[in-house]
Amino acid sequence: VENLSLRVDAGEIFGLLGANGAGKTSAIAVVMRAAFPTAGDAWVCGRSILDDFRAAAAHLGVVTQTDTLYDKLSCREHLDLFLDLRTARQSVASGAARKAVVDAFLDDVELARVPERLASRLSGGMKRKLCVACALVGDPDVVLLDEPSAGLDPVSRRRLWTVLRRAMVGRAVVLTTHSMEEAEALCTRVAIMAHGQLRALGTPLSLKAKFGAAWTLSLRTGGELSPDDAAAAKRRVLDLVPGAAPRADRKKRVLELDVPDVDGRVGATFRALENDLADGGRLKALGVADFS
Repeated sequence: VENLSLRVDAGEIFGLLGANGAGKTSAIAVVMRAAFPTAGDAWVCGRSILDDFRAAAAHLGVVTQTDTLYDKLSCREHLDLFLDLRTARQSVASGAARKAVVDAFLDDVELARVPERLASRLSGGMKRKLCVACALVGDPDVVLLDEPSAGLDPVSRRRLWTVLRRAMVGRAVVLTTHSMEEAEALCTRVAIMAHGQLRALGTPLSLKAKFGAAWTLSLRTGGELSPDDAAAAKRRVLDLVPGAAPRADRKKRVLELDVPDVDGRVGATFRALENDLADGGRLKALGVADFS
């Protein structure tokens, strides 16, 4: 990592986007003191990680790439353990009040129905959610998420995104990812890293407008279309969106086309498609139900 300088404010989910080896995890490792910087410093809520890491760490929650869980502990026992670790110098609530704190975190990450299940018996998505809960216990002001959805199937990934959007309100969050889709879904700002350096910075929409070469248009159908109807729907889209190119691979009940940069004509393109999906429209008659 070289000459990385940025600021993340409370209430912001900041994305670090890049390929393998870009320096995303290395940057996270420096902030959490898993690696020592050769130059420079990082501050967490005004506390230097070099001069006063104990105070900085009190404001810090981390979700690493690997699931840092204990197989023989349940979901509830994990949160009890991390609550003790994070509040060791404070008066820790006990009894009903303590149970209420743990229950609230389990509910936030959608694990309230399996509080006594051992970590070894959780699915991949549940493990990631439990890691998020462990990072949030003690209400840290800053949360570092290192590829939190890596290895998850699309359904589990989107459920985790819902959890993250709800749980990260009011915190300063740094999220690393390979996926622009994930950055768009979660992040208010995105930085693109390559070879250890920051190459671009902006909102997901502004970065796509400046550097994106194409859009993907997805048409969802009410049922499985016949080959003739699917071909007719694609031809109709080509009439409405000049330059669109159908993709060779097909998904069930979804037709996908690559659309070149419409250069400010997004609104007109969407209106044309919406009109054709209204009653009496050609796409509606062919069985297309929606688009994105």
